[in-house]
Amino acid sequence: MKEKQIKAIIQVERLPGEPRQSIEVVAGVTILEALASVGVSLQQPVVALVNGKTSDMNYVVRPGDYVVLLPQIAGG
Repeated sequence: MKEKQIKAIIQVERLPGEPRQSIEVVAGVTILEALASVGVSLQQPVVALVNGKTSDMNYVVRPGDYVVLLPQIAGG
């Protein structure tokens, strides 16, 4: 019998004009580890939101988490 893995979703938002990515990952690893495991590299600095609250990239993803990575935009 195949064991069911508990998962979380990471949504990678890109700059305007670039496609967004939605990745289903196994819980229990950091955001960085999860991205590396599926071959996603970030080309610009991002802000991590976990279930709507800011977090860092070393956050350990829990079952059912919804992680959104938004590109940092500077202006003035």
